[in-house]
Formats: sequence, C-alpha cells, structure tokens
Amino acid sequence: MSSQPSLVNELETTLATVPPERRLRMLRRLTDAFIQVAARLKDQHVEVFDDVICCLMAEIETRSLSELGLRFAPLPQAPPKAIGRLASHPDIAVAGPVLAQSERLQASAIAAIASQRDQPHLMAISGRRRVDSVVTEVLVKRGNADVLRRLAGNAGAIFSSQGLNALLERTANDADAAEKIVQRHDMTPELLRTMVVKASDAVRQRLVGAAPPQRRGAVEQLIAKVQEELAIAAASDEHYYEHTVARLKEEYGGQISEKEIYGFAVAKKTGEIVAAMAILLSVSPEVVEDLMDGERLEPFLMMCKAAGLRWGTVRAILELSTRPGRATQDGLTQACEGFTNLSTVVAGQALKMWQAKKAS
Repeated sequence: MSSQPSLVNELETTLATVPPERRLRMLRRLTDAFIQVAARLKDQHVEVFDDVICCLMAEIETRSLSELGLRFAPLPQAPPKAIGRLASHPDIAVAGPVLAQSERLQASAIAAIASQRDQPHLMAISGRRRVDSVVTEVLVKRGNADVLRRLAGNAGAIFSSQGLNALLERTANDADAAEKIVQRHDMTPELLRTMVVKASDAVRQRLVGAAPPQRRGAVEQLIAKVQEELAIAAASDEHYYEHTVARLKEEYGGQISEKEIYGFAVAKKTGEIVAAMAILLSVSPEVVEDLMDGERLEPFLMMCKAAGLRWGTVRAILELSTRPGRATQDGLTQACEGFTNLSTVVAGQALKMWQAKKAS
C-alpha cells in the first residue's frame, strides 16, 4: 500500500480535467461496484475504494452527494473517509441520513459535528440507534426543545450521571420531555426525585399518567411528598424577598448597580438578582420574579432594558434559566438582537403597565 498516496495524487491530477458530468457518472458506477462487493472486501481494499470515491466527490453537486449519502448510510462496510465528509456536510440533505444511520461514524466524530452544526444536524443525531454519552452531553448542551425531546425518548441514548442531570435541568418545565424521561430505564429514584422537585405542578400531573405501571405508584407518592415539603418551605419563607430587599439595601446603602446584579448572576444567586432588580427599578420583587420566570422572553428583556443593564449582564442572568432553548447559543443570539433593538422608553412604559397590573 506504499504506492497508494502517489496513486491518489495521480488520480486527483487526472480528474482535475474531467468534466463534472463525467466525474458524476464515474462516481455512480464505482459506488455500484463497491456496494456489490463491500461485504467481501478486506480493510485495505475498502481503503482504496474510499480514496478514489473521495477524489470523485470533489466538486459534485449537493443533490448527487445527497443520493450518495442515502446509499452509504445503512451500509456497515461504507468507506469511512467518504462517510466522514458526508456527515460533516453543512447541508442537512447530505449529512442527515449518514448522521442518523451510519455505524461507520466514531462517537468522537459525531460529537465534533454536534458541537459545530445547526439544529437539524443535532436532530438527526439524536435519533441514532445508539448515542454515546460523549455525544449526548453535547446534544443536551446545544440542542433545542425538539432535540431534547427526541433524545429523551431514545432508548439507545446513553447518558453520564452529569449528562442526565443536565437533561433534567433543561427540560424541567417541558411536559412532553418529562413524559419521555420518566419512562427511561436509567432513571434512578434520586434522579426521579430531582425531576419532580424541579417540575411545575402541571408537569408533575402528567408524569403520573406517563410513568410505567410498575413505577406509577412510586411517582404518585414522591409527588405528594415533594408538594408537602415545598408547601412547608413556602410557608416558612413567606417573607424571603422582603428580608432580602432589606438586607441588600443595608449592605449597599440603598445603591444597587449593574455591577452587583452581574455579580449575583455569576454566583447563581437568583433570589438576590430578583431583590436587586426590584430595588433598582423601584418595583415589587413579585413583578421581577414574574417577568424572569415567564414563558415569553420579551417581557424579561424589556425589564432589563428599563433597568439600563448591558447585554453581558442580561446574558449572565439568562444562562441561569433551565427552560429549554433559552440559554442555547442560537437562543442567546436571537435574544441579543431583540435586546439591542428595544427602546428604553417603551421598555419603561411596559414595566409600569406590568407593575400596575400586578398591584391590581
């Protein structure tokens, strides 16, 4: 095989003068021949086919590459270099079938693609027959709500303890994802409790119906216990924000600035963020909490604009959110654009309206 590099170089030189239509015909014929004999080929022979196919793939149009991907994706002996090029292609029509099916892709390669490509690529990966933990960690970090739901329902998805906890964090208020997670075989009692604690009341009720019969009783008992614990905690913490506002006013002399709010966000002190924003805006902590926890992002961004915060601080607060899609890179980019375009005057007027509504 020592002569193979020179052979490839010679082939590339020759193909440089071949018209694209002829190159495509050669590629199709070679693909047909390879598929017919692939099961009988040794690795070194597959490597020769692989190099030639990769040479022929150069400058081939997307539609033809998509056809090639469809043919190679289910093939266990598919040429690995060609598979790698197809899987990393920016067009999902080319990459999708390979990412979803090919067993030739190594987990590290899939993880690298998942860390760089867009949501359609992540969606294809999340449905693979087996998704290794190194890949699920990337998907949980970057995937949108649809990706997370599909991943949660994939019995072949393998999670590390850290990865499964991260999935629970990001899907805490997603009932569709929760219904899939509660059915997973790798859900331990500890993880189940974590999910119940983080979930909203509406999600908890859906968990009961979605749980497997052998787990349903335990879920019902756990929900009842957690709700009782939360009720006790809420009763003892009724004046939490009142006390926190008073404490911050005393510590900072009543002068809260963006610097303090950014520090609270970095330290993951959500209660202090709410109290500090209430002081800065001269509104009740309940108004701030409602806008921070709302389903829609725009009111929260308006509140931050009215407070005169800069994007770096707003982003730090957003990254504390557990709601699917809020703190992904794509979500942050959209939020930044929306925040930049907001009018401070309009944001202030909206804040007064929300405060009046809360008071009434």
